[in-house]
Formats: sequence, structure tokens, C-alpha cells
Amino acid sequence: MGSVSEILNDPKAGARKLAEAVSRDPTLRNLVLRMANSAYYRRRERVHDVTRAVILIGFTGISQLLRSIRL
Repeated sequence: MGSVSEILNDPKAGARKLAEAVSRDPTLRNLVLRMANSAYYRRRERVHDVTRAVILIGFTGISQLLRSIRL
């Protein structure tokens, strides 16, 4: 299992692998779920599953989130 940054840079990595890495960090997991449930991404039902949130936001969105919290 790699870090979130390593997985984001791996072209062969899938959403499930990224979701597993995100789930290991409680702060990042909460930020991703909050982002998935924001008005920008919001669907009819709230997103409670990290894998679903990662699929909804996408690798680019997760990468941008990481960059914004590292500043």
C-alpha cells in the first residue's frame, strides 16, 4: 500500500486503491467526503462511502485537494 501521493502518480492505480489510502488518514477522509457532498459535486443522496467519493471527485480533484491543504 502506498501513500496517497504515490497512488495519484501511478497511472495504473485505480479508484479503490486510492480510496483505501485516503481512508487510512481520518482528516483526509473527512475532507474528501465533505468535498463529495459539497454543492459542486452533490447528488440526490449524500455520499458516505470513500470509494464513491473518490470516483465522483476523480484523481485530479483529489490531487488539487492535497495541494491546497499542503500550502
